[in-house]
Amino acid sequence: MNYLGLDLSYAKTGVAVISVKDRKPKIELAHLITSDKDKESNHRIDDTVTEVKLIASRTNPKVVLREAAIVGRSSSAIPVIKTHGVFESEMADRYRLDEVHGATIKAWARTVTGSGGKRNDKEMVAEAVLEYFGEDVRELIYTPRGRLLDDVADAIALTILWLEKDGVIDTKFKRK
Repeated sequence: MNYLGLDLSYAKTGVAVISVKDRKPKIELAHLITSDKDKESNHRIDDTVTEVKLIASRTNPKVVLREAAIVGRSSSAIPVIKTHGVFESEMADRYRLDEVHGATIKAWARTVTGSGGKRNDKEMVAEAVLEYFGEDVRELIYTPRGRLLDDVADAIALTILWLEKDGVIDTKFKRK
């Protein structure tokens, strides 16, 4: 069974397809969708959602998960909300959609890494993904030059977190 996880945004969207067999997760795809900044807003959003729809149609996920949209009072948040709206409009009639809050992803990463307190950095989620799956996934969440693809790490993390909470897989790391 496949599950599609998304860190959905206007400029860059992290994608993870995770299969589960015998309650064991396996990363089938980890990918970054980058919208073309030279295109008009509506075309950028359409391109991103079209690519997500293509991935979903090819992987037939049981559930499509996304990081919940958090919006501040900035004008840059409007394109993100529009992207989420188009995504829901295009996907809701075909797939079960669910959200995972960003703070929950950070809490999961703190548990996996054993980080105490209020550590909240993007690198922590990547460390958690590496701790969970091992060094073999490093090439999926870092570029060859070592730049973190945090949106991809978030997509993987939110999918694993959801799978654990929904009881599809066993919880690998417990809070102390």
